[in-house]
Amino acid sequence: MFFSFSGWSQSFSFPGTRQGNYTGVQSVLFNPAQAADSRYKFDFNLFGLNVGLANNKASYSLGSVVSTFSSNDALNSLFSGDGRISGQLQLDVLGPSLSVSLSDKSGFALTTRVRGQFTITDLDGKLAKSIINDVNSEIVFPYTVSSGNNMRINTNGWAEYGLTYARVLMDKGPHFLKTGLTFKYLAGAGNTYLQIDQLSGTLTNNPTAPNPSVYLAPGSRGVIGLGVSGGLGSLEPADLLKSSSNGFGSDVGLVYEYRPNQDFNHPYKYRLSVSLLDVGSIKYQRELTSSGTYSMLVQSSPGFDLATLQGISLANYKQVLSSNPNFTPAPNNNNPTLNVSLPTSLQVYGDVHLKNNVYLSAGTQISLANRSNPENPFVYSGFTITPRYEGRGLGLYIPVNYNSLSKLAIGTTLRLGPVYVGSGSILSALFSQSKQADINVGFHIGILKPKKTAPTIIKVLDEEEQ
Repeated sequence: MFFSFSGWSQSFSFPGTRQGNYTGVQSVLFNPAQAADSRYKFDFNLFGLNVGLANNKASYSLGSVVSTFSSNDALNSLFSGDGRISGQLQLDVLGPSLSVSLSDKSGFALTTRVRGQFTITDLDGKLAKSIINDVNSEIVFPYTVSSGNNMRINTNGWAEYGLTYARVLMDKGPHFLKTGLTFKYLAGAGNTYLQIDQLSGTLTNNPTAPNPSVYLAPGSRGVIGLGVSGGLGSLEPADLLKSSSNGFGSDVGLVYEYRPNQDFNHPYKYRLSVSLLDVGSIKYQRELTSSGTYSMLVQSSPGFDLATLQGISLANYKQVLSSNPNFTPAPNNNNPTLNVSLPTSLQVYGDVHLKNNVYLSAGTQISLANRSNPENPFVYSGFTITPRYEGRGLGLYIPVNYNSLSKLAIGTTLRLGPVYVGSGSILSALFSQSKQADINVGFHIGILKPKKTAPTIIKVLDEEEQ
């Protein structure tokens, strides 16, 4: 996993279209209130895919992205220089899903979704490379490693089966308000993690030894935690559908629209959307033969040989640490269960209708996940501005995103009838360098509500008399 993904990330699934008016059931994923007063009588999603890669260090251009991922260039760039490495890969697959308008006031949706995430957070690159392979030529010894942050690597995969109901709360004059709730059954495919917390130590080497190695010198200390739950071997969709545990989650949303003109084709002048996503957790049975927490205090000389861990899978780390006198098991070493929280976030967006089919949306994603626990997945906070041209059969979206991990990314998505394809970073990679690479594509079939003409003068007068 570590070599395959090299710590990349992308935090905003389906950038651009997530705030659109003609994306059908997909919009329910980001605010369940959108199931009410939809543009569609019904909408069926056949598939939707978003996969994103980025990091906080390595950059690449559009022309070199293929060669970068097909060689060790990405790995070498990621671990070059000084500083902490952070990154995350996200896989988001929207399966067969359906939204139906029950009336002008309410609607419901049934959604299926598969999600996977691989995350590296605040990892010391030279320490990681010392474990992966020999880096004697790349480190000036002694090298001090000190971090109050919780360095960690984790992998999570799960499937979601959601039921959404939404209803209009107010439709009075220009003021329109709707709300929605999604209840989700969660099928956990698996969770793995490795953490190194409160690390204070020194990397040294012994060039005179028969097999020169890098050591954590005597006096080095910290907390090492590792866990394996479920049967997740990779982020392949087939692996993500393997259910080993279950849980429950929910989304809740609220949408306000200001509608001064009562125009069916462009009903609002501006819209404010607020949603709380991914509240819930999955309860796993820990594999106790592979999971545990250890207090580390290196006392033996010349230290703890990091080559001991080279070529060892995470599932076998516990066996190595348990047999080494420098590591002491923590009291919670044999807890039988593990609760893994969803990547909870608050989404706040505004959308303005400028003229004809031209709109401008802006908003923020705020991570609310508990990041102190090394097993939990999370999204990165960020801000997005998306100008778009959006008609019934054609849409062009240009998301401009700045997030706390990969900084600035500019992309574009094209929607032609039921098909959409795009990327949240393709323009950045095309014209300069980008720390992010992602793609989204999907196909849905829906029946739009028929167009309506503007209200007649008689109807307007009747409303004024009332």
